[in-house]
Amino acid sequence: MNESFGIIAEFSIGLAGFSGVVALIGDAPAKIHRFRVSNIIRTAFTPGFCALFGIFLLHLGLQDQDVIRLTSAVLGLVAFTHWFVSVRVYLNFEASIRSSTAGVASLQISMAALNILAQVFNSFVVTDYAAAILIGGLIQQLLAAAFTFSNIVSSLLNERDNAES
Repeated sequence: MNESFGIIAEFSIGLAGFSGVVALIGDAPAKIHRFRVSNIIRTAFTPGFCALFGIFLLHLGLQDQDVIRLTSAVLGLVAFTHWFVSVRVYLNFEASIRSSTAGVASLQISMAALNILAQVFNSFVVTDYAAAILIGGLIQQLLAAAFTFSNIVSSLLNERDNAES
């Protein structure tokens, strides 16, 4: 478990670092760019924070099952907070922005909601799949961050191509 947490934390911190560079060179419309950058920073740091929290609990000598349950609870709480903030900001965008990003936003909002529910379930119900549910939830956060990162880079490249034309 410790090794899995370590790999996730390293990937998370690396992705968050690259996101900071993209934030500095971004040229997209201000509202969308700020939303994407804040979203990627939150979703990139969340699995890293949770993985490091799990490592901390392991070093306190807690049993693996307790570490999994507590880490799932923290992941569910932090992911819910990020999800709630993101949905509120997204719903305040103009209709034209929402309609142009509706497919991607719906997918990410739905996946995050399912992850939150899975982590809450994992916090209270002991199953044979508890570790897989937790690791899957951390990976979902990393995938969301990576997907947002690729969207930012793609939009930057498209804008650069349009400016050169």
